[in-house]
This record gives sequence, structure tokens and C-alpha cells, in this order.
Amino acid sequence: MTHENNRMELSNLYGNISLNVDAEDRQCLFVFDSNYIYPFFVSLFSLSQNSPTIGKILVASDRRSLSEKYRLQVQAFCELIEKEVIFIDINLADDLPISKGFNNTTYAKLFAIGSIENKFCYFDVDTLFVNSLEDFWDSEFVLGDNHAISARTDPGISSTRSKNLSILNSQGRYFNAGVMIVDPNKWRSLGYSVMLPYALSNYVEFGFEWLDQCVFNFLVAGNYKELSPQFNRFVGEKYCDSEKTSIFHFAGSHKKPWRIPKSLFRRFLYLRLAIFAKPFREYLKYEKLMLKFLKKSNRSFYGIVVSHRNNEFARAPHLIDLLLFKYEMRRFGWLFKLLHRKLTFRRR
Repeated sequence: MTHENNRMELSNLYGNISLNVDAEDRQCLFVFDSNYIYPFFVSLFSLSQNSPTIGKILVASDRRSLSEKYRLQVQAFCELIEKEVIFIDINLADDLPISKGFNNTTYAKLFAIGSIENKFCYFDVDTLFVNSLEDFWDSEFVLGDNHAISARTDPGISSTRSKNLSILNSQGRYFNAGVMIVDPNKWRSLGYSVMLPYALSNYVEFGFEWLDQCVFNFLVAGNYKELSPQFNRFVGEKYCDSEKTSIFHFAGSHKKPWRIPKSLFRRFLYLRLAIFAKPFREYLKYEKLMLKFLKKSNRSFYGIVVSHRNNEFARAPHLIDLLLFKYEMRRFGWLFKLLHRKLTFRRR
């Protein structure tokens, strides 16, 4: 991704879109493209099950990333779970630098903050909600006077010998941008919107590595409220069973429960996670509940959602489909328990 000779003006990046929502409304923002519509369905369904009092669902994207066809499907799903959805059109310029990872959806996430008037929660579509969020709304939603963002510090990021300016600027407080509480008014008043084009123009020069997350951290520079790990628990991190978890975050390209790896070795690791890791079991549980609900509520739409799921799992052999997605794991569970014990014994 190159940004040479591309000093961008904010007005050239996206249209002047503002969204007025009641200040007390518990609005939730998602940003995704058509490739992630199925995990969005599962994530939103789990959110509605564990936080019935959520307000409007905001979906930000440009028309090229999420076409009218898929917007209608999102709207139909939200109607079935009795939630109001509002689409925020981010009108991106045609000549923005695009790379494999830094695409229109990444830009939409960065620019959506400037398109909303009142405080909101942002969730990646690879999040899963497994417990009540009442504590989240009651305590975490209060940011204070000097913070525009509340997020969890990423324990996997180290500032040692890093050339990434977003990490160096954060002074050891580099946050994960998968779950955030954002006050857009403070975001603008602190000058972050004005600095955004500058950060994007120097993406390569500043050594940024993790897309929008590095841009956010460069702008905020460690000035954010710490979010409890309960509300952004990374899959694979070690934590005590006594620690409460409300949101699991499947961060990392090889930890997506809806995406089966190509290599046989990674597929075996995937199977181990699916059977022994609690987050994967919880994902399969909510996926099953969602499909059961859709089948009962609207059979035609159920067929559409199942087709999305089958597209995600098209690379999987029949055995994996039998074990994981038809929920017959118990029949073969003894085999994987035996393999798990042998691998554990060898490591010792």
C-alpha cells in the first residue's frame, strides 16, 4: 500500500454524513463487507440474545463493499430479531490506495466515527456475546472528560524494538480495535478527525502494520479508557475459569470458527479448537440456535443464510462437516480426546 504524493483532504474522502440518534440509545456499530455477512449474523444474534435492551444497529459501508442485495438481507435479519438497522453510506473517493488488507471496509471503519453524532459501541463481526452486557452499559459506557475511546490494551503487542510509530506513540498502551466504545463528539473536539488524513497519508512511512488499528492508536496515542478484559476476551489467551467473560473475540486470521483452513495440519488444529476450546463450542452453540430460530421464523430466509454458511465451508471435506456443523461430534469425540491426550503427553 503506497501513499506517495497522496496528501488527502478530509472532504475528499467521504461525504458529509451525520446520524442523529438519541443520546441514551445503546447503539451498536458494525462495519463489514459481503464476505463477512454470515459471521455478522451469528455475532448479532448472540448480541440480541444476551443484551435485549440494545438500541439501533448501525451498519457502515460503501456501496461497493455491501451492495443493495446484501443490505436487504441484513435488514430482513434485523426485522426477524426485532432490531432496527440504520445503514451509513461512506462515500469513498475512487482513487484511495487499496491493498489486500487495507480495503474500502477498513476506510469505512475509520471514517464512520466522523459520521455519527452520539456515543456508540463498535464491534468486529468476529465477536461472540455469551453473557449479559448490563455491566457494560452501566459502567463501561462512561468515558470521562478526556477520553474519546474505551478499549482493551492488546497484551500481544510489545513496544520493544518496534519501528511502528503507533506503538511507540502509545507508550505501552496499544489497544485492540475490535471492541470499542466511542464518543464521536470528543473524537472531533480532540482533533482526531483533522489528523486522520495525515495518518493515512503516512501509513507506510510510519511503519503501521495492523490496518485501522494502527491508525486509531497513532491518533489516540495512549489516551483512552481501559476496557475490562471481560468485554474483549481474545480466543487463545490464558485466563482463569473464575474470570467472567461476556464477549469472545476471534482475533487472528487462523482463529475464525466459520473459516476452515486449507492445510490438513491447520484443519486438525481447527478440530481441536472446535472440540476442546470453549469459545468455539459457544460459537457452534449460538450458530445452532440462530439456524433453529431462522428455520422456525422464515424458511426462505433460512435457506439464504444456510447458503452463506455453505459458501464459507465449501473447502471442508464431508468428515469435518459431519463432525462440526451437523453437531454429531459426540459420536467421534473419544477419538479426538485420545489424540489430544497423546499430544499433551508428548509436550510434557
